[in-house]
Amino acid sequence: MSQNVTTLNAKFDHMSLRLLFIFFSLAYLILSMHLPVTLYTNAVHDDALFWENAIQILQGNWLGVYNQLTLAKGAGFPLFLAFNKVLGIPVTLLMALLYLLACLLIANALSKLEINKYLILGVFIIVLFHPELFPWRVTRDNIYPALSLIVIAGAFQFVLTQQKKDWWSFSIIGYGFIFGLYWITREEGIWIIPGLVVLIVLKLWQLKKQALPSKHIFYKFFSFSLAAAVFLSAVAFMNYHYYGKFELVDMKGAAFSQAVKSLNSVDAGLDLPYIPVSAAKRQEIYKISPSFLQLKDYFEGTGRAWTTAGCGMYPWTCGDYAGGWFVWALRDAVFSKGYYREPISTASFYDNITMEIETACNKQLIKCSTHPIPLMPNISLLQLTEFPEKLVKALKIVLVQHPVPINGGASLEPLDRLRIIRQLLNRPLTMPAINEHPNLGISKEIEIFSKIKILLSDLYKWVIPLLFFLGAFVYVRYIFLMYRRKVTLTNVFIVSTALWCLFFSRIFLLVLVDISSFHAMHELYMFTAFPISCLAALLSLQLLFSKTIVVVSDAK
Repeated sequence: MSQNVTTLNAKFDHMSLRLLFIFFSLAYLILSMHLPVTLYTNAVHDDALFWENAIQILQGNWLGVYNQLTLAKGAGFPLFLAFNKVLGIPVTLLMALLYLLACLLIANALSKLEINKYLILGVFIIVLFHPELFPWRVTRDNIYPALSLIVIAGAFQFVLTQQKKDWWSFSIIGYGFIFGLYWITREEGIWIIPGLVVLIVLKLWQLKKQALPSKHIFYKFFSFSLAAAVFLSAVAFMNYHYYGKFELVDMKGAAFSQAVKSLNSVDAGLDLPYIPVSAAKRQEIYKISPSFLQLKDYFEGTGRAWTTAGCGMYPWTCGDYAGGWFVWALRDAVFSKGYYREPISTASFYDNITMEIETACNKQLIKCSTHPIPLMPNISLLQLTEFPEKLVKALKIVLVQHPVPINGGASLEPLDRLRIIRQLLNRPLTMPAINEHPNLGISKEIEIFSKIKILLSDLYKWVIPLLFFLGAFVYVRYIFLMYRRKVTLTNVFIVSTALWCLFFSRIFLLVLVDISSFHAMHELYMFTAFPISCLAALLSLQLLFSKTIVVVSDAK
């Protein structure tokens, strides 16, 4: 009798937990669908570029006519937008469904840790309803956190399950394809690799200490990597078919990155922060590089609109090409001379710049200095001293100690362009442009849901710092206990360590970009850090319940 009661209670408990997951999932979708988003139609190097590429995909033209923007950024988000258009649902709904799927997969992966299922529900709710992650602008950063979490969930799934068979399955293929999509959504995906390596190494160490086999982990990650490689190869093949070069993004290609590296390496006196190739440097390069000399009338004339891009953030750069904007000015300059007809001729032009500068450096016609990171400008000692300050600023953003954007302001005109984009995005709830008809304004219903987001922001402003610092404290304490041999290397600790590594890897990259190129301490770039920091802190708190090992000393 008691056994039957226990079974019934377990079934009821399982059903109630499932209903709670369903309830919060529906609540999240409803809230996401009633928050406005802003459309930046003039962001031709960002939002508008992805929209235009998606339109070209739908028209059967892949990414359109080859120019300086075609392969500048990955095809991940345009593919997502084109898929959404085919589905015929609002893009905000597909974004919300993707992030919901990511949170569910994370919750499922955490269930392998054998921790309290209601704690997993709490983790799911906190990560799902993070106020920073509701879309307020239709751009690739909206899907990047979801793709990152799915990849992380897949890695946890492969490492934590001890099955030796089925190392090639549909789930591994799916996770591999998502990793491929993740890789071509943003260009700095390398930040996720250290965390995955730490996860695998610690798990292999644990299995070795327990004298358990570990081959299945290698098999699974080989299958995962192979699936990702197939997806990426398919995208590269499409680029080869349409443009004649087998590559994903030419911004990271050897020709362009080496040309930028060589331009940065020229020494023309003291470097000013955030000015990678100053006017003084350009004058020196014109003398020794006939190829770069062809771009002089653009840099010193028609292209000077780029010199205002960084003025607002770095006033001393006004009148020159600041930080990360220089690479876009360079691409526009090369395009203006007709070298963006096809990737081969473009790469040849950039190779000529590199060769001419390196030859002049070797002959000591100009002074040059080595620069290890191709697309990153030189970093002065003064900029390096800003690292701690920027790190603190990044942590404040992660801890929600700043106003959370409710929307991005009025959508930008022209109105006919806005209408085309709304049709592409299946008419999502957008902020109206200033001159639009009042009927397109924000409804009372949307205002109510916006207030709910504000309330969530106020709540997370207090909850997230508490969880973060408590989790960090418990994690450091656990490391100390491991050093004292009081606790063992558990799966919870392995996962927590991987998450902290992922978090700081992402933050480190953004701080490095911020002190060298452009303002990276921004919510959009920090999107992925928000859920990972929550996961790291909450999983670390679970370490409080790890059993200690009683160490018995030898009697003397």
